[in-house]
Amino acid sequence: MKLIFALLILSCLVAPQSYAGGGGYDHDNGGDMCENRFTSVRDDLKTWITKGGSADLRLPQDITLEKYNKSMLEKIETAKVSCIDQQILVRGVEKTCRNFAVAVDGSVQIQCNRNQFMSTSESDQYVLVHHEYAGLAGFEVNTSEASNYEISNQITGYLESSIVKKLAVKKSASSANDPFNPASCIGPQMSLEEARKLGKPAYGDTRIAEFKIHTRVRHCNHISDCDKWEVQNSNNVKLYDRNRNGTFALIPDTGHINLTLNEEDVSVHFLTLPGGPGVSRGLFITCGAIPRFDGTCTLSTMTRNTGLEYIGEAFGVIGASCTRLTLTQKRFILSSYEWIEQELVLTAKY
Repeated sequence: MKLIFALLILSCLVAPQSYAGGGGYDHDNGGDMCENRFTSVRDDLKTWITKGGSADLRLPQDITLEKYNKSMLEKIETAKVSCIDQQILVRGVEKTCRNFAVAVDGSVQIQCNRNQFMSTSESDQYVLVHHEYAGLAGFEVNTSEASNYEISNQITGYLESSIVKKLAVKKSASSANDPFNPASCIGPQMSLEEARKLGKPAYGDTRIAEFKIHTRVRHCNHISDCDKWEVQNSNNVKLYDRNRNGTFALIPDTGHINLTLNEEDVSVHFLTLPGGPGVSRGLFITCGAIPRFDGTCTLSTMTRNTGLEYIGEAFGVIGASCTRLTLTQKRFILSSYEWIEQELVLTAKY
């Protein structure tokens, strides 16, 4: 009896920890649906990059496509992945996943909270997985506790639904006029020199283009993921509160882009004015200043008599000849297991 008890203790002490490494699972026959799902997305991401799917990504000016592909594939091959039940905190803020280096041997690891990752939609799982490897590669480095998703937020634009969701390598030439395809506006962010050429006066405001907002929606749940996108054709755009079922605001689907030229930089703003049948609010978007613009814009609504009310953040490119920004909203229907996703895409060519 003592021998059996001792053997049980010994087996607990030496039981191997399950990791999903860069080349697959370790040979300990450990099974984990969270790690299996993470590595499935990781392998699809690797195939997508290898086949040239990343060619149309809008990368920061200091990151070349060659550097992106090489570094991402290297981290995909070497990083170990594990799922845990404990809460994951980064600088005191709860996260679904985190990446870090192990000082002893210099290896890198990705760790996810099992419940949070598995309750995330398939599309958002692709964003999360890409973000962790982009973080290890140094492409998306957090600012304090805030995460940087400048590249990762583009990934959902390459997903297509089949029996199993996989990343698709899309041809930009055939989709140049499709506002919902990221390839409709690609290239580096606008430089300071390009912005000053578009802004005619030496200082002050210049209206450089008219923009249009395109919207589409789809129903999602945690059982069958999401239905196909349905494009909405309307002169007005509905913005939903992220936490309530009702309509948050009704805004026009067109507006204009302003550049404000200053001595050291150029600020970018987008504006729609309230007015017209059924329109309750206007939209004000501020994107920071060029050349420090990082691809993130802040959206707020406004009326003629009230101040700005924050809506969310849009991500994309403001280039020398075109603009494309994307905002995704979730509207829960009955519970956190069923919701409507709405995508707003703002486009302009000039």
